[in-house]
Amino acid sequence: METTLQPHKLGQLLDHSFRMTLKNYSRFLIPVALYSAVTTALMEYMFSANSEFFSAVSASAQMTEDLLSSFKSGPYFLSLLLIILISPLFQFMVNDIAVKSFFLREDDWHLPSSLKKGLERFVPILLATLLSSLIIMGGFLVLIVGALVAALFLSLLYPVLIFEECSPRESLRRSFLLIRGEFFQMAGYWIVFWLIFIGMDMISSQLVEWILRLFLSNSGSMASTILYYILSLPVVILSIGLQSCFAVNMYFNQRIKREGFGLE
Repeated sequence: METTLQPHKLGQLLDHSFRMTLKNYSRFLIPVALYSAVTTALMEYMFSANSEFFSAVSASAQMTEDLLSSFKSGPYFLSLLLIILISPLFQFMVNDIAVKSFFLREDDWHLPSSLKKGLERFVPILLATLLSSLIIMGGFLVLIVGALVAALFLSLLYPVLIFEECSPRESLRRSFLLIRGEFFQMAGYWIVFWLIFIGMDMISSQLVEWILRLFLSNSGSMASTILYYILSLPVVILSIGLQSCFAVNMYFNQRIKREGFGLE
């Protein structure tokens, strides 16, 4: 018996995304916690290795020859490289959770199997991510609007990569085709979502900063970094999970509208 899915409006998409996120909160926890811990450690290493240089930059100090020579490029570029390499794998895993949850098959998601699948397809995922980043960066050549337009057309990239398992070039093309012709409606949907997303982030950041000032006098200490990570993690899990679930819902919603996508 065939069950035909019906396209949803914005309110339904948001509601379904929140429900999916909360239902799978414990599944998002481990990949998000690991990714946040690793990236936090790498950023801490990057800035601590060049603390004198970045302090001068933040204070708008004069860039002398001695100060420029103190910049250690090794830790800086090593940290960036590692973040670039692990980010696509992380995005694959959290979107994999959302895809399975969309089909009510979240019990089929297991961290080892998702990690294995992501590693097997690591090269095309990485290439697609790098290509999309280059396109978005190219959008800045026509001001910020160009980058936002490019980001919107590529917003369905990871659901395409996971569900359709196509090549990097084809995944970019598929994301573009699913949005083409409905750009302004999709832009409106994402704007509302990002207003909610940014609002959550601002409120949680202010709350965490207030707690840090209340309990720690040295805001730049290692203890401050660890406490900030612990306090912000619950909201980070919710935010990343919600972003992944919304993208997946938008992807399948476009397929339903454009291609009559259904389930048997």
